[in-house]
Amino acid sequence: MLALALVYSGAAGASSALALWQPQILKSFGLTNFQTGLVNAIPYGIAAVLMVLWGRRSDRHGERVWHNALPLSWIIVALLATLLVSQTQLWLMVALLTVVLIGTYACKGPFWALSSEMLGPSVAAAGLAQINALGNLAGFVTNYLLGWIKDATGSFAVSLMPIVVLSAAGLIVVLLIGRGRPRTSAIEV
Repeated sequence: MLALALVYSGAAGASSALALWQPQILKSFGLTNFQTGLVNAIPYGIAAVLMVLWGRRSDRHGERVWHNALPLSWIIVALLATLLVSQTQLWLMVALLTVVLIGTYACKGPFWALSSEMLGPSVAAAGLAQINALGNLAGFVTNYLLGWIKDATGSFAVSLMPIVVLSAAGLIVVLLIGRGRPRTSAIEV
């Protein structure tokens, strides 16, 4: 359960941090409050649609490990790329934040399916609750780290790097968990 909680904390940390900090990141490009709200909705709208499609794909193929690993890698790459974005490249930043949110939300369905399959029916309820609690605790900690690093460095991009580390740890763990793990039977969707 602790290994699964580490996997979940990569996506949960990114999700929690962007829910709180993304509007401020976008506003730092000189947008008004109204413009910030409109632009902030774009990544979430795209991620919501792709989350459903990715979950359906995972069910169709009966595959969970790579359907978690790939979105975690998208989070890592997109957050690392934010280090290269200048304060004049708003739409590039929006595109990168969209990729991060797609990765964050695309993980959710396949992750909970993987966790349920691994835990089994006798411990699933308690195990899933523990995984959720520990994963969301990581999101709580990353929000404080993000604020502290932003104040210390003045850079939102640098402050997002703890999420990169957390997502990378989750990626490594899900790949280790999945080694030699057979596919489940595909579900008709």
